[in-house]
Amino acid sequence: MGKSETIGVLGLQGDFLEHEEMLKSIDPDINVVRVIHAEELEHIDRLILPGGESTAINRLANHPIRQSNLFDSLKSRLINNNLPLLATCAGVILLAQEIKSFPEKESLKPFLNMLPVRVLRNHYGRQQNSFETSLTVKGFDTNYNGVFIRAPALEILQNNEIEILASYNDDPVLIKYKNIIASTFHPELGPDQRIHKMFLGMNN
Repeated sequence: MGKSETIGVLGLQGDFLEHEEMLKSIDPDINVVRVIHAEELEHIDRLILPGGESTAINRLANHPIRQSNLFDSLKSRLINNNLPLLATCAGVILLAQEIKSFPEKESLKPFLNMLPVRVLRNHYGRQQNSFETSLTVKGFDTNYNGVFIRAPALEILQNNEIEILASYNDDPVLIKYKNIIASTFHPELGPDQRIHKMFLGMNN
């Protein structure tokens, strides 16, 4: 990451404050911008899509009051500018090419349709089924404590460009695809900075 870079955090709904605090804990002088409108995407060098409620985030992003479609602008930036992106929990659902509800397995319309995975929403249960577990993450010297809250499950859609960085019960929970790091758990909800540092170290 260059010293003059600006990090955007989608600030429509969800854990955007926790991501901002994590970034500031890494570097108090880091330039962080909360992204709410499409034009703000023009001024960032990296972006975080936080956890939250994916349908609510999509509804807010495309509300007529915003006058321009935030997600259309985001998709354009991802395709044309290779924008480094960290997506967590609901952020992964926003990116997925296929979405299914769980346990009904009903197919849902994709949002950004950019990450070649199928997600099963709420695969690990509702809020009361939240849990933490120790994860072995590729490239980390010690285990990482993963916080799972209404987490989706991921199924890779036959793409050899996806690198699985961590798994839980044989399910991928942390993956890298081109300029995207996608985590089904919440790396912002704890003191461990390593996943955010990984994101900040990605080349664009």
